[in-house]
Amino acid sequence: MSRKTAITLFFLILTSHVSKSQTYVRFLTKYEIPIEDTIKNEFKFFELIQNFGSTRLTTRYLFDSTKLSERTSLFDSLGNDIGFRQKEYFESGKIKSIEIVDEQLGEKSLKKYYESGNLKSEIKSKGENLIYEKYLSQEGNEIPRLENRFPSPKGDLKGWYRYLTSTLKYPTEARSSKMEGTVILVFTIDKNGNILDPEVFNKGECHYSLEEEALRVILNYPFQFTPAIEDGELVEVIFKVPIRFQLS
Repeated sequence: MSRKTAITLFFLILTSHVSKSQTYVRFLTKYEIPIEDTIKNEFKFFELIQNFGSTRLTTRYLFDSTKLSERTSLFDSLGNDIGFRQKEYFESGKIKSIEIVDEQLGEKSLKKYYESGNLKSEIKSKGENLIYEKYLSQEGNEIPRLENRFPSPKGDLKGWYRYLTSTLKYPTEARSSKMEGTVILVFTIDKNGNILDPEVFNKGECHYSLEEEALRVILNYPFQFTPAIEDGELVEVIFKVPIRFQLS
């Protein structure tokens, strides 16, 4: 399905809901950066956002209108977030996970499912305390806790800072103009730890030369990251890293 068709379908959905709630849409890149002009900029996701008083329903779709998630957020009279319930879906439409958070009670629960529909894991906590956890195989047999790991650069943070210190250069134009700022880079780390498609997440907030230098540094990174692991399997993830430019 083309993006043009997806947008048309969205507006059909929007029309059916607009009389019942305050409804709007936002389009996002693959790095979840909001975009206004969907003709000039390619989007990967779009979200249908509906407000019902103290409740907000946010439904995320792929550009082809495949539903990915549905989040119901609750707010108090002052607009503070007091909890949410979120469902995530496989592209097949089957439930991938259900997460419930009660900020007032400090309670959290998370259930994950195999695409077959069988329960994969269940975790409950209150505050910093783990109340209950269970992990199951595809066949329904209880198994040890599945490994989860965030991606990390070679040498962890110390190695990353050594690389920045030895590589980062303050652009002459930004220095002469006394321009400072923090450039936030976003990129994909694949299952082998390779850096793919880096972009400036906060584009336009810093001097263009600072953005260019930050991109140069990440594009020239000579090592692979240690890839992420989710539920015992190597996964591709989106990673953000800030690079700060400050004049001494």
